[in-house]
This record gives sequence, C-alpha cells and structure tokens, in this order.
Amino acid sequence: MSNHKKPSDRRRSRTQDEVTLNLLPFMNLMTLLIPFLLASIQFVSLAVIDSSLPAIGQPQPSDDKEKDDTPPLNLTIGITDEGFTVAGSAKVLGCEKGGGPNDKCTAVPLKNDTGYCGDTVCKGNPNCVPTNVTPCHDFAELKKLVIQVKKADGNGDGEADYVKNCSPPEGEAPPEVCNVILAPNPEIPYGVLVGVMDATRSCRGQSDPHLTDSEAAELCDDSLVAQAVPGAEGDGGADKGDRDLFPYVVVAGGVK
Repeated sequence: MSNHKKPSDRRRSRTQDEVTLNLLPFMNLMTLLIPFLLASIQFVSLAVIDSSLPAIGQPQPSDDKEKDDTPPLNLTIGITDEGFTVAGSAKVLGCEKGGGPNDKCTAVPLKNDTGYCGDTVCKGNPNCVPTNVTPCHDFAELKKLVIQVKKADGNGDGEADYVKNCSPPEGEAPPEVCNVILAPNPEIPYGVLVGVMDATRSCRGQSDPHLTDSEAAELCDDSLVAQAVPGAEGDGGADKGDRDLFPYVVVAGGVK
C-alpha cells in the first residue's frame, strides 16, 4: 500500500482548530485585586509654611516710603522646655520693665492640663493615644498674647499701629510688623515649632483651633486685616477667611 497522501488530505492536515481564550479567570482575579489596591492607597496632604531667611547687611532706606514714627516691633518668641518668652517693643509685653525671668508679662509657662495637652498632640486623630504629654506648651495663651500685641498702640496715638496689610501688591515687601522671629532651643521638637507658627500666623473669628468660640469672637474681630480667600469675590468673601497676625516667620536656631 502506498504511503503517499492525497493532496486533499494534506490540506486538511494543515488546518487547525480555532482556540478560544477563556478570560473569565483573569477577570475574576482583577475583580478581587482592584478593591484591595484601592484600599491600600495612602494619600499624603502637603502644606506650605511661609518662612524667610534673615536679611544680610543693613536695610537700605527708601525715600518713597511715608514717614512712620512707630518703633519697630521686633517680635521675638523664645521657645524653651519651660514655655515661651515673648519679647518686642510693644508695651503690652512689659519689656520696658527690663525683661528677664522676673518679667511674667512676657512669659507663657507650660500648661498642666491633660485634656488640652492630649488634644494638642493628637490634633483630632481618633486613633491617637497620648502618653506622657503633660505639661505641654500653651499655644492658646500664646495666641491670646500675640493678638494683644497685634492690636497694641506702638507710638501712643491711640491706634493699633501694628495692624497692617500683610499681603502687599506684587513686588513690594510686607511691612516689618508682619514678621515674627522664633528662637527655639536645640532640644525643642519640630512639632512644637510648627505649633508656634500656626498660633502666630493668623486667627479665626469662628472655629479657631486654639481659642474657644467666645474668645475668638472677642479677640479676632474686624479690627484685624482679613486674609483674601482665593476665588471669593463679593458677599464679604475676605471676611470669611483667617485674619492676619504675623504670617512671615524667621527661625533663628535649630530644632530636633
């Protein structure tokens, strides 16, 4: 018998059956993986704190500026493990008495309140369990003192000379009374430094993180300059924002 195949048989041998790809197991796998990947996503929120380096050299006088007989404020906040020491030319600080450890007008001691210290450390985190947080730095009293300084009469004319617009037109430097100098000791944690920046930057007439509603309504009033809210025009949009205290920070020294 001959082993030769007919041409028609050879053509049929080269014909292959179609293969159907089953994607159902792969789709089931992706259905299980996608919720797991979404649940494992971590979102990071970033914040920017305005800070400037100390100026080098003597400031150059400008003839275009109007004469201002208000003495420079030079607001300086020392941060130690015993609390805050606030110094400056404002009389409300009591620095005309000589300052130093006996001048309690410029000192904000630590706070021995477990509830307050726990809230300060956890900042509303429900999973936070504060331990060994008492005593802690009193940011609430620091903000009250800073607001008094902002509203103080600097040259005896009966007006709040340190309340200025801290958002000048582009190309112009903000007034000196918008600056605060922070002088922390080297052992001060970074979180305390950030807390001081938050307390001295601005205040809110409602829902202030450091003041009660009654304190905020009394202290953070219309006499302070309101920050502009981006995109809010008319209807008192700026009045709904924070009110400027000392938004520009110069840090002198290092922290942990």
